[in-house]
Amino acid sequence: MTGDRATLHEKLSFGAGAVVYCMEMTLVLTYLMPFCTDVLHIDVAVIWIVMAAVKILDAVSDIVITNIADRTRTRWGKYRIWILNGIPLALVLFLMFSDPGFLQVDRAKILWICVIYTILVPILETSVSCPYMAMVVTMSKDPKDRLDFSNARALGEAGAQLIVSLAVMPLILLFGDYREITGWRVMAAVIGGIIILCTLICFSGTKERIQVSYERAGGKQITFREKCRSLKHNRPFWKLIGIILFFMAHFYISSALFTYFCIYNLGHEEWVSPLLSMGFAMQIAVTVLLFYLGRRYEKHTLLLVGGGCIVAANLFLLTAESFGGAAVYQLLLGAGNGLFNGVAFAMLPDVTDYTEWKTGISLSGIISAIATFAMKMGGAASTLLASQVLVWAGYSDQLTVQSDFTLQMLRVYLPVFSIIFMTAAIILSFRMKEVSRKAVEGYREDIDSREISGKYVTEQ
Repeated sequence: MTGDRATLHEKLSFGAGAVVYCMEMTLVLTYLMPFCTDVLHIDVAVIWIVMAAVKILDAVSDIVITNIADRTRTRWGKYRIWILNGIPLALVLFLMFSDPGFLQVDRAKILWICVIYTILVPILETSVSCPYMAMVVTMSKDPKDRLDFSNARALGEAGAQLIVSLAVMPLILLFGDYREITGWRVMAAVIGGIIILCTLICFSGTKERIQVSYERAGGKQITFREKCRSLKHNRPFWKLIGIILFFMAHFYISSALFTYFCIYNLGHEEWVSPLLSMGFAMQIAVTVLLFYLGRRYEKHTLLLVGGGCIVAANLFLLTAESFGGAAVYQLLLGAGNGLFNGVAFAMLPDVTDYTEWKTGISLSGIISAIATFAMKMGGAASTLLASQVLVWAGYSDQLTVQSDFTLQMLRVYLPVFSIIFMTAAIILSFRMKEVSRKAVEGYREDIDSREISGKYVTEQ
């Protein structure tokens, strides 16, 4: 196990890996629903049920794929090799938005979306995102490096979201109305090319320094059941999982419904890209600031500030009637999302250290898997909820102008549910005192001293 520090190039290359899965995730989250309802003309209730069901399957696949990744041994490391799954991810993403000519009936279109979406999300997206998140603890032991890697990941995610918000709708509209398929195909090809490029950058520019083995001294693998037992009474871990679950529930429902709000409540589909771009640009700016703020303030304090910004943004949206009002919403939302997303996932290595200090077992893989499981369960629940919002509101893809009742429901449900989810996340954030900066440094020192004396269950 080496003690050399990670370079800036390595941290930026690691950030490129976040672009791979987040660009696909953001594109699907923001635009798959309008594509299915307004281009393929699939019933809104059917497609939301399909998406929610696949999301639940996706959450389960996190555990399975991470367990396989934990047992992987290659010349490129344990987790790094999995990043190359970004290449088939890009190809399947293109198929998602290609609408082959043989799809002439609704049943065939629904089947196509089901098959492609199942391959794309539970298999390919998971095989990139789960090993990627687990890789942080194998790249450095230094807490500052780990914070920088986490911030680079958050920066990569925000950059991916900004690219999607800036490029997707203009590319689609460049080739005609957004209900025509040509623009969607070109857009998917461009986004897929960016994903492949970032996959190669991340794979070639990163290095796993710390060898983590899930074996006992006799060579016997630690079972999945034993790993889970070590987490059973781990309070900071479960509080962090709750924080991530509620934050992602907010994130998914706000991302899924804002496009509809912009098109129908504000009446301007061309505003979608600039408004989303403002939010993601603010998120990037705040993420960059985290390289400084993360060293100055406690993480749970930054979570509280971020949650407050998100709640304030949603309260403002209740009365937003113009581009300016929606812009204020996006700027506040971007600031809150930047703080919350960057800090919450930066706490995963801290919880990993706490667990290792408490049990003597390093569980970076399973901790990351359960975190992504929580992400996707939050996404599945809020995706299903968003579909019900559209059904309750009486949304119809056949109407270019929705009824007054539909518009009012879109205006109310989007901020109200987001506020409920974030309030729960804020309450849990108040309780994250076990992974303060001073406490984590103490855990790390104790772990290192145990390693020197040979008092370890796992071999690193």
